[in-house]
Amino acid sequence: MKVFSEYNNAEEIYKYVGTTNSTMLHALVGISEPDPGYEIKRTNSDTYSIEYVYSGEGTIQENDSIFNVSAGDFFILHPNKYHHYYSNPKKPWRKIWVVINGDTHFPTDLLNAYRIPERIYFPKINSPLELENIFELIKSNTPDPTIELERLIFSTIQSLGYSGYMNSAENHSLIPIIKDYIDKRLNTKININEICKVEFSTSPEYFSRAFKKMYGVSPSQYILQQKLDLAKMLLDKTNLPVHEISDRLAFFDASHFSRCFKQTYGISPKQYRESAKNGDAANK
Repeated sequence: MKVFSEYNNAEEIYKYVGTTNSTMLHALVGISEPDPGYEIKRTNSDTYSIEYVYSGEGTIQENDSIFNVSAGDFFILHPNKYHHYYSNPKKPWRKIWVVINGDTHFPTDLLNAYRIPERIYFPKINSPLELENIFELIKSNTPDPTIELERLIFSTIQSLGYSGYMNSAENHSLIPIIKDYIDKRLNTKININEICKVEFSTSPEYFSRAFKKMYGVSPSQYILQQKLDLAKMLLDKTNLPVHEISDRLAFFDASHFSRCFKQTYGISPKQYRESAKNGDAANK
């Protein structure tokens, strides 16, 4: 549903409204066009705002923390904070953003999981694809987009979380580019040799060594863990059958999925779902 900016900014905005079973109750997504007068103030805001700057410059403030941001930068504004952010009048920014309000437990849990619960500024990420996909998803008015929206929010926060592990030199190397390629294909059967040789013309052996040095795990361990993290979210937040979750995440079959899940977490997917219903899953 298209809506209009309450701040009279030059923005294209669309609205998502969840259901009582959704992990997010409401969200807005939009693109802000260059506007020298762009300025927003919120006191004790109850929203998360995840934003990416395409071009231009601006200033963001959350409580006492102030950052100057420019093209290629992400930032996250957190709930229950004072927010003041504005465009540089001489170089007004163009940016894309998603605002999540209502039930914010989902992004909070993800930010905690990736150890960036309070981080605001993410410089020179240069990859707004997930936000662009969120924009197109909500703009299209697709019936019940909740699961896909959850996946895209998950992927966005995951990318920002892993950006914290890379120094500036590594951030421009091929390794995080391939990781980003993999992250966007977790619902497929991933062949590292094929990806390295066909898509990126690099050695799988070199990639595996460099990946483990950068992230602390092998590519296969990383892929399995990301698939299982997504599986936990789907078990916890949806009523999808175990075999369908297995199919969505491209495991060999439901038995293979259940075996991997139990080896990692000590309980079966069905047992995990029951523990989640009883409020015990957070300890697994």
